[in-house]
Amino acid sequence: MASGAPRGDIVDPLGGGPHRPAAIVLSVIAIVAVGLGGLAWYYWRPTLAPEDAGRQAARNVPPVASVPNTVTFQEHGRTFHEYGRQFATVGVGLADSYASVGGQLAYLARDGQAMVAFFRDELWRSDDSDVGDVVQIADVGGSPALVALKPQLSALGGFGSVILHREERFGDQYAFVRSPLDVRGKLAFVGLNPGGEASTGDRTVVWYNGREYAAATRGTLFPFLYDGKLAVAVVDGENVRAVVVESDGREAVLPSAQVDAATVKYPDGRVAFALPTGGLRDAAVIDGKLATLPWPVDGKSLVIHDGQTLGAEYDDVLEVAAVSGKLAFLAVRAGKSAVVYDGQEYGQRYDDAGAGAGAVDDPAGARNGAAKFFALSQVGEVGGKLAYVAVVGFSPDGDPKRVVVLEE
Repeated sequence: MASGAPRGDIVDPLGGGPHRPAAIVLSVIAIVAVGLGGLAWYYWRPTLAPEDAGRQAARNVPPVASVPNTVTFQEHGRTFHEYGRQFATVGVGLADSYASVGGQLAYLARDGQAMVAFFRDELWRSDDSDVGDVVQIADVGGSPALVALKPQLSALGGFGSVILHREERFGDQYAFVRSPLDVRGKLAFVGLNPGGEASTGDRTVVWYNGREYAAATRGTLFPFLYDGKLAVAVVDGENVRAVVVESDGREAVLPSAQVDAATVKYPDGRVAFALPTGGLRDAAVIDGKLATLPWPVDGKSLVIHDGQTLGAEYDDVLEVAAVSGKLAFLAVRAGKSAVVYDGQEYGQRYDDAGAGAGAVDDPAGARNGAAKFFALSQVGEVGGKLAYVAVVGFSPDGDPKRVVVLEE
């Protein structure tokens, strides 16, 4: 999901914010760092990462577009554009491929043999020789914050990573970093270092404004916003606690009554954050209320939101998202997928035209525990407009070619 809604999802491996419960941030990033990192090791070239970031001066690199950048079409009175056709594919396939940065679309794409970010008609990458594929993008102060792999093996035994933002490089003091977050225009992120001894767990912290917070050697950390302040949920098995960083740097522990296995709430009961580890297939926070997607019963999931159960007319529901304060969800019926939003179905043209995946028996490429691979995925918003990822074809090797579809 790539919206700014407080939910558990690596705009996301990778969303910064928001990260989907069915693809927990840490596990997704770990998968990307090992799997995609392996590709980075194989494909890596020493001039990769974001254009406005890195140790050396950035330069704009316009892409070589062999096909038009956008395709425009209309559905139910709304105009949509496709983005990313000039690349081999958009996204990393495992989590959110795009983000809303300053209200504009930013997305990940494979440019030749490298994963890069694309924002404002420019490739964003760095000249740092030790930086490889970009695997996550987030909005920090209206500028892209990019998580990029370091192809050399880290002390964790896998690939390390750094964050590149506004001509600066962050996180080299950690073996691995993830989940960039905008806190009042400044960067926060999760950093991890391995324990010094076998009996010592890995040390995980949230770095913000030059200081470390919520240090833990057990559990997984999830940063989020709580009344505009940095907050961190620490999930250790069934134990969950949450702290809020006050203006003086003090960590205030939230009362247990405001924290459960699925959410962190405000005192008045509004939901501040949906935990990725809440035992749900997916979840989204919509105007302070939680929309949940439990794991399937008899092969089918239904949406529960604001006292209603939705989606019974479909064979299954795979995702939920907040779009401009309204519920959107990805549903499948008769082997085809559709984005359901504001009482209408969108995106069926990709299956109907035969360009999409249809119902392909490929669980490895599917989202959120689905048994099949469908043409649509990653429903979210950019600048308050509906967005999703669609498959528009396949390579000779059978790899899907994806684009971002965004409402005008």
